Amino acid sequence: CATLGPAARSAVGDKSAQLPSLDSQHAEFFLSLSKGFECCSSDELQRAYRRSRLGRKGNERATSGIGAFLSKTTPATPVSDVLPTVLWSIARPMTLIPTQSVLRADILWGAGLMVIFSLLAPVQDTLVKLATDHVSSGVTAFSRFFIQALILVPLVALRWGPSRLWPQRAPHLHALRGVLMATLTVMFTIALESMYVADAIAIFFVEPMIVTLLGGLILREQVGWRRYAACAVGFVGALLVIQPSFEELGWVAFLPLGVALLFSIYLILTRQLAQYEEPVAMQAYTGVTGLVFLGAILMVLDPLGSTTFALTPPSPYALMLLGGMGLIATFNHLLLVQAFRRAPASVLAPIQYLEIVTGVLLGWMIWAYVPNALKWTGIAIIVASGLYIVWRESRRS
Repeated sequence: CATLGPAARSAVGDKSAQLPSLDSQHAEFFLSLSKGFECCSSDELQRAYRRSRLGRKGNERATSGIGAFLSKTTPATPVSDVLPTVLWSIARPMTLIPTQSVLRADILWGAGLMVIFSLLAPVQDTLVKLATDHVSSGVTAFSRFFIQALILVPLVALRWGPSRLWPQRAPHLHALRGVLMATLTVMFTIALESMYVADAIAIFFVEPMIVTLLGGLILREQVGWRRYAACAVGFVGALLVIQPSFEELGWVAFLPLGVALLFSIYLILTRQLAQYEEPVAMQAYTGVTGLVFLGAILMVLDPLGSTTFALTPPSPYALMLLGGMGLIATFNHLLLVQAFRRAPASVLAPIQYLEIVTGVLLGWMIWAYVPNALKWTGIAIIVASGLYIVWRESRRS
């Protein structure tokens, strides 16, 4: 790339500002051509391209780009006459293909970020559970979005300008996304008031199965019977975790299932909107929407005597818990975005199950709680079903 970059840009001339960087396989191809630059003709160019690693991969977009132009030339046309257009026709439409070493490094970075995320997420949930002993669930959830907006709104304004504080497209969908996140945050907070972190996280991990079902039913994605069967088995595992909790807590034990459903819809919306917006800006919109939505609910329901949305003044200790929870939540979601930018979901999804391990450890250290044998069986079934769905999805991709 370093050898051919300047020559390619010079050859393309006035289009050089628009020409993307050539990936390593294209660079290797053009480097081999440059040795016989003056004498090589267009038919030799075609043969050399087809013999190269890129040509053998049968990349249709690249082949159509070079083939469409070369079909109009004569076999004796010097490469010096056709190189600028060939470079442009191939480089413009191509999706860049990183080298194996770069790809490996990115995947390792993504996996490392996901490990950090998975270790910190249960810490956030533990702080939430501790905070609900001092303030209401509504105030706890509100604090998370307040801190998220406090950090990210100035960051977006400084990085991209105040105009980016309003979504570029579909502001109503961004608002819906924020309301979904605020609602599921309140639901999960209510669940954590009564449930242990490990149990709530384990039930929540039916989320990949719900995403699979929604993808098949709503987005019309192709979902085979094996993945549908894995979803059914995963839900059975969730019921094994819920059953003992339901006997003690009632309907609250089902709240993590509702959280998983809303989070699945949230993820589908995120996939659609992320094509047009910066991830940090999207998180800022979510923070502002959640702040406004939960603030309005607190103002309305507190005077009506709601215990869930009571405006309880936090003590200094509660402020420390809420501040730590908000900082971890904001930081962790940015880590998650960066992890998915660097590594495929098939690599990252299994790592996320570390959350259950961390949740169990924190529950044992703080509350001396360890799931019983029935719950461990359910957790194992949920994890196995989720991993199978990820594996099948990676094979299909």
